[in-house]
Amino acid sequence: MSENPNSVVQAVQESVVNLLELVSQAACEQNGQELEALREDAKTTVLMLIAALVLADDKYAAGERAFVNQLVGANQKSGGAARYLNEYAERWETAAMQVPRFFQAGIDHDNRYHTELAQGMIREIQFVGNNACVIDGHYEATENRVVRNYISFLELYLAEWRAQNAAPPKEAAEGWSSV
Repeated sequence: MSENPNSVVQAVQESVVNLLELVSQAACEQNGQELEALREDAKTTVLMLIAALVLADDKYAAGERAFVNQLVGANQKSGGAARYLNEYAERWETAAMQVPRFFQAGIDHDNRYHTELAQGMIREIQFVGNNACVIDGHYEATENRVVRNYISFLELYLAEWRAQNAAPPKEAAEGWSSV
């Protein structure tokens, strides 16, 4: 691998922190418990994505092992890295087809305050995924497809949500009120 694995882990960790900050902004009106639930949802989503990526090509290379251990401390967890990877990758199969609560909170915030938190969340998730794809020093299309599919899913949901919830143009709204 051409890049230092520690620097990739650090970059992923920074991106996760950025994602959590976006979640905190999106949940600014929520109580502490709901904020923590949304932050936990974001962390779990990222961990499931990483597990799915590591197992996507049916190889578990040394760079991936080091990445998983350093990022989540899987060797210190009950069952070790294998349990973490299998459990989270299995959960990803369902989660990848569902809009996470933290993402919906970002969309809701964007709608109320005209921000772009949801788009920022997509960017951070993509950054995590892209880095996890190449941690073993090899670009694998199967891994990248997992990231692309999920990012496309979120972007499509966001675009459809915006289209369905867009305010009508001012002149149309005025026309409706006069009828």
